[in-house]
Amino acid sequence: MGNRKDNSSSKPAYPPKATPKEKAEVHLTLATATTNELWRFMLSFVLAAHLLSKKEKTEFAELRRRLIGVATTRFSKRDAKRKVVKSVASIRWKDVRLAVNAATLLFSHSLLDAWLLEVCRLTAIVDPPYWESLVERKQVELGQVRAKRYEQLVHEKVRALLKGLERDSMLKKVDCILAQCRPARISSHNPSWRFDRAKLAELDRLRHDIVHRRVLVGRVPDALDVAFYFFETQRALELCVKRRFDLKLSANYVLIAHKACHRALKLRQQKAVHLPSAKRLLAQSM
Repeated sequence: MGNRKDNSSSKPAYPPKATPKEKAEVHLTLATATTNELWRFMLSFVLAAHLLSKKEKTEFAELRRRLIGVATTRFSKRDAKRKVVKSVASIRWKDVRLAVNAATLLFSHSLLDAWLLEVCRLTAIVDPPYWESLVERKQVELGQVRAKRYEQLVHEKVRALLKGLERDSMLKKVDCILAQCRPARISSHNPSWRFDRAKLAELDRLRHDIVHRRVLVGRVPDALDVAFYFFETQRALELCVKRRFDLKLSANYVLIAHKACHRALKLRQQKAVHLPSAKRLLAQSM
């Protein structure tokens, strides 16, 4: 009893005798609600960083000067603390913003990538013929053909394909979803957003360079632009999937999950944002 693993958290709780469509709706609702809760905190963090005023930038410079003064007056040249304080004080404002931009790119990419993988898994439930077409040319040992039914072999090959997709690029997951949905146009709730595969490819390359090549350069785009573009991409693909397979989400999940994001969009559209007011609005969305 004590050694038995609890898999309840890793598998959705489907209704009794659920149809493939009902299972897909449960899967999509759980994946979207969970991801959107993370988006909620992510966008709040990015907005807080983006709304730093020139006054705070000046205060940052003043803090650097004070740290250098402390290191010079309180610690001797041989004291290790002097080197540590001076090292912290050497951080430039643009380095701070660059670090925020890079961290936002990594986390936003992870959120979208995880959601795309879950959507690919749910389409395997509601659209088996598509996935069967992808594995029908896979090699199978004769012993397996004799021991297992055709449906079992297809199921195993599809599971292996989805497992490999987990390690594939974000673009491959996007292409997989679009190949099944075949939308006439990809639209989002935000009219200013446009689907751009080349932009997704560039962000994917930047993420790879930061993680694997440890390259942190000035070409990392603004944190707010990246976070909102990834978020709107998820919302657009969500619409494609729901329309293609006639899936519905719980209204309560949609209302709660998008609450902070709508507040964030409202803040972004304002020409002049008063920082204390922005912080209050962000606090209300938590």
